[in-house]
Amino acid sequence: APQEELFKTADLGTGSSSGLFQIGKKYLVTRIKSGILLVHQQRAHQRVLYEKLLGILGQSSPETQTLLFPVTLEYTPEEHDILNYMNEELSGLGFVFGADAEGNSELIGLPGLIPPAAGKELLDEIIADWHHHEGSGDLSQADRIAKALCRGMAIKTGTALDSTSQQALIHDLFACKEPDLSPFNQPIHTRLTLDELDKKLNTYG
Repeated sequence: APQEELFKTADLGTGSSSGLFQIGKKYLVTRIKSGILLVHQQRAHQRVLYEKLLGILGQSSPETQTLLFPVTLEYTPEEHDILNYMNEELSGLGFVFGADAEGNSELIGLPGLIPPAAGKELLDEIIADWHHHEGSGDLSQADRIAKALCRGMAIKTGTALDSTSQQALIHDLFACKEPDLSPFNQPIHTRLTLDELDKKLNTYG
C-alpha cells in the first residue's frame, strides 16, 4: 500500500483522542488501515534528529544560541585535538567555541535544537564516539557527529510522552526521507495486520 495510506492514523477510541497511545514507555501504537502499527519511540526520535542535523549541516548559516553562561571545556590536549579536527563540521552545526581571560577553552554557543544544559555532555559523546571509531573510514565526519548527537539527544526508553509529543513524533518520523530504519539500521516500526490478529486469537469470519 502507498505509504501515505499505510500510516494514516485513525481514532482507537482509547488511550488518546488522536488514536495514539504509549505502551511500556517504549512504543507508540496506533491503528492503520490494515491493522495496528507499533513504533519504537527512541529509534524514531533518533531518525528525526539525525535527518534534522544533516539538514542543518547543509545550511550556510546554521541557527546558534549563545549560552548565557559559557562552559569551560576541561579536556585533555588529545581531546582538544579531536574537537579541532572536527571544527568545520561542529561549526557547521552551530557550535561556537572561544576562550576565557585565562585562555581556557569554552563552549559559548550551541545549535538551536540542543538544550543548553546538554551541550557539554553531547561534546563528550562526540569525543567518545571518535575514540570508538578511530581509524574507521566508512563514515564521514559529518555523519559520525550527527549519529553521536542523535544517540545522545533522543528520548530514552522509559520516558513518558504526552499526547502532543506522541503526535509530533509520529508526524516528524513519517516526514523523514527514511522512516523505516534508525540511523543505526535498526527497524523503527512494525505492523500487526488484522489477519495476523485473527490467527493469534483463532477468530475467523
